[in-house]
Parts: sequence; C-alpha cells; structure tokens
Amino acid sequence: MLQVIRRIRRRLFRAPLPDPRSPQGPADRVFHRPHLARQLAAKLMSRSFASGMFLTAPRRTGKSTFVCHDLVPMLRAEHNALVLYADLLERQQEDPGEVIVGL
Repeated sequence: MLQVIRRIRRRLFRAPLPDPRSPQGPADRVFHRPHLARQLAAKLMSRSFASGMFLTAPRRTGKSTFVCHDLVPMLRAEHNALVLYADLLERQQEDPGEVIVGL
C-alpha cells in the first residue's frame, strides 16, 4: 500500500494540475477567493468531511478555476494535503470509477 501511495505522490507532484478550460486566459486574470478556499480547506480536513466534498454549480461559473487556483494550493500549503483531482467531464467516455481508481 505504501508503494502505491508513493507512486501516486510522484505522479501528482511531477505534473501540475490541469488548467480549467476557460476563456478568461492566464491565471493572473482569475478572481481569487482565498477566504472561501481557507474555509473549505478547513472543512475538508475535518472529520465530518473525511470522505471528500462534492462541488456543484451551473456550467462555466468557475468551479474548476476555484479548485485549481485557490482550493488545491490552500490545501497543499496550509494542510500539507495530498490532493487527487479527476476531471470527469474531460473523460466522459471512461468509467468514472476507473478514472478515480487510476489516479
């Protein structure tokens, strides 16, 4: 099991998170929400959210941008968390369970 975790960590930290498909351009044009990211990061690291969190909102409202540019960096910096990110929309032809297990 420890070998699997090490392999996952190597793969995750070697490649950056995918940039969300967004017409707004580079990351410097993102509306950052550090307060919201800090609140959600604290909740995710608590026992009540131990199995994860499902984030939903209408299309093109900034969910992936928020996760990639605010929440993930906050989780890594303040909680030293190992973050697994699966873009299921980009991989619609695959079984979601297989995508997640393949991380």
